[in-house]
Amino acid sequence: PQNDTISGQIYIDSSKNLVTIVVFTDDHPEQTRYEVLDPSGQLVYSRGPLSFPFNYDYAPLCLDKNKCYKLRLKDSAGDGFFGFIQVISPDFGALADYYGGNFGSSLDLPFCTVSPCLGFSLLPQTYPPSGGGVADGKIKLFVQGGNPPFQFSLDGTNYQTDSIFSNLAAGVYTIFCQDAKLCNTTVAVNLELVGTQAPLDGDRKLHVSPNPSANLVWVALPATDQERNAQAWVSDAQGRVINHFKLDRWDEQLRGVFSLEKQAAGIYWLRVQTGKQTFAARIVKN
Repeated sequence: PQNDTISGQIYIDSSKNLVTIVVFTDDHPEQTRYEVLDPSGQLVYSRGPLSFPFNYDYAPLCLDKNKCYKLRLKDSAGDGFFGFIQVISPDFGALADYYGGNFGSSLDLPFCTVSPCLGFSLLPQTYPPSGGGVADGKIKLFVQGGNPPFQFSLDGTNYQTDSIFSNLAAGVYTIFCQDAKLCNTTVAVNLELVGTQAPLDGDRKLHVSPNPSANLVWVALPATDQERNAQAWVSDAQGRVINHFKLDRWDEQLRGVFSLEKQAAGIYWLRVQTGKQTFAARIVKN
């Protein structure tokens, strides 16, 4: 019969790369907008305000290969964004991501569609300063993808081989990383103050077990007096988020569990975001 088949033409533009912008909204999505700007600063795409709280929003885009762009995240209330936003390539993983914080009204996240460098990203762990005006905060970087050795910078000019930046005051930092093939990636990190009831950095460690694991992974983090839950994300070796779950308070710990049963063997990364601090752990699936 004539309706058993259909034919048509498909046009593939080899000069483009498919990327998807993934947003997990906070409790005020109506305050959140974002734009994509090309290398000359011209607007390529815009979206928002977003509609549903604590919900995923996806926007697929075809962007020119081998160019660098800016994702500009905007908050109309001027108090930042406490969900997460990620630019991902289906073939090469995360190009840029931000896991929330008070950046004010606008934050720029640079990313590039340079094919040899795709899948190269940074995962930060933060140690907030102990008080206002005190410069004793710290940021530790974990590299996903790329080709070692790596160099790190707070200004894009002065680089170091150490993946830890110390003696930092509260604020938003853009950290640059370059690998052995001169590929570059950046991550925006919000270093905020914690309350006086927070456990000391040395006592507050993210625990995951068993590690390595073939299935379930249990997560525990010492809680402050005010904390009742925390958001957690699991990403693969290329930075793509594969799981999102919550840690809930039980006794003096924030606890949760997730499964790697359906994932391939390899390296995975866990990131936990409390109200003011981020924690990271490397997990092996066997």
